[in-house]
Amino acid sequence: MHEKITFFSNNLNNLDENKVGFTNYLRDIGCTVTICDVNTLCYKAGEFIARGNEVRHELNLADGIPSDINVYLEEQDVIWLLNQPAPCFGVDAWSLLWALNQRVPFVNAVANTYLTNNKGFLAGILDEDSLVDTVVSYDADDHRQFSEKYSGSIIKPPSDGCGSRVFLVDPSGDNFGVILQTMCGGSSGSHIHADAITGLNRTYAVSQKFLPGSEARVILAGGKFIGGYGKTAPDNDHRANFAQGGGFRRVDFSESDTHRFGKIAQKLSDIGVNFCGLDVRDGKVLEFNLVDPGGLHTIKREFGEDLHGVAWDAIVESLHA
Repeated sequence: MHEKITFFSNNLNNLDENKVGFTNYLRDIGCTVTICDVNTLCYKAGEFIARGNEVRHELNLADGIPSDINVYLEEQDVIWLLNQPAPCFGVDAWSLLWALNQRVPFVNAVANTYLTNNKGFLAGILDEDSLVDTVVSYDADDHRQFSEKYSGSIIKPPSDGCGSRVFLVDPSGDNFGVILQTMCGGSSGSHIHADAITGLNRTYAVSQKFLPGSEARVILAGGKFIGGYGKTAPDNDHRANFAQGGGFRRVDFSESDTHRFGKIAQKLSDIGVNFCGLDVRDGKVLEFNLVDPGGLHTIKREFGEDLHGVAWDAIVESLHA
């Protein structure tokens, strides 16, 4: 059994469900759990160190812990990066995390977390039957043609979350052009500046066929399907994210569902991703949530089923494989 576990967070004053749920479970089975501020990671005197603290009591959502001790990270059995370092650190913090990962196992391998926490990653891991029809491009014309093909589509940024900037677009609508320009950039000032300058503003966007059916959150861990539930969009919104007012419902997943999600989980585990959440509609995967995906707390709260132990056992088994 892994006895010393460290969670990396970027807000030790307001702990969310994965830190709380897994910390409480691991402490119950006798593990030592520390939570550290990912933005304090450093290497000095031959040691990887971060500021944080050991959790010595049961946690509730939104609890905080002080970050007043040095945690020596190579003494840990497992590290779980549950929040990314601040963008201002650029690749430097990720390079330190990768170096640490060469000495200590991470639940989700650092290199893959850095490269796969992006909606464009879907194209590389899913077969055509599992992935909703998708375009990933910086070219607004690609997204225009895609939306016209379906008489409407979803367009969103590749690396945002919680439903932020997810637009349901109508190619005949008055705002269609400005939404494409906002998402892909590159056109502002093009009449007075050279393309070499305005081209630097280009950004990628993701377009997907809009599926009007109900949405589900699916939790995968250690190469296995763990569980899930349905999500419902509020009135006057197409998004079912809880952060945008979405609700939940019970879903009875079929045997074919669990088999299919299990195959996706195994593909992810094979590349070092041992915990993630899928957003699924009409049998098609819309998104992966790889860094800090919610779900297990909702299942426990609403349906009385605590799956933290099942998920952790699958993660440990995969790390030992």
